[in-house]
Amino acid sequence: MGVYGAVQELYEGGLGKVGEHLYNYGTPVWDKEWDVLVVLDTCRPDLLQEVSNEYDFLAGYDTSQSINSLGSRSPEWIRKTFDPDEHADSLAKTAYVSANPHTRDIPDPESLFLLDEVWKYAWDEQWGNVPRRISPTVPSPSPVSTSQTA
Repeated sequence: MGVYGAVQELYEGGLGKVGEHLYNYGTPVWDKEWDVLVVLDTCRPDLLQEVSNEYDFLAGYDTSQSINSLGSRSPEWIRKTFDPDEHADSLAKTAYVSANPHTRDIPDPESLFLLDEVWKYAWDEQWGNVPRRISPTVPSPSPVSTSQTA
């Protein structure tokens, strides 16, 4: 597990739980109107705006369209967003496609219309994640070895 794993467990097991119950921040996605919602986990709105002119589907994006998350970490966001007691009607109409292994934290996966856990069938052990699709004309970057990172 190592030091990083021990700190992670401490945060998830205790400190993170305290923050979840003492500070209720963010806007539920269900409070907004949308037909298709794309959640970019760990994406900074200011950086998204910087590259928005490079992608047609982001034309006109500005940071005023972003909302604060219900959680500071994926497990917290998932537990709050997919709470069947709070959002049963919305969940029954929701198809959720995710490459994030935290989908295993969804309180009741059966409450969703559809759950596609991409990480279960597209995980790349060499990369340690679900890699983005690479165009045949664009060279693939090499995965970063954990032994090379600080």
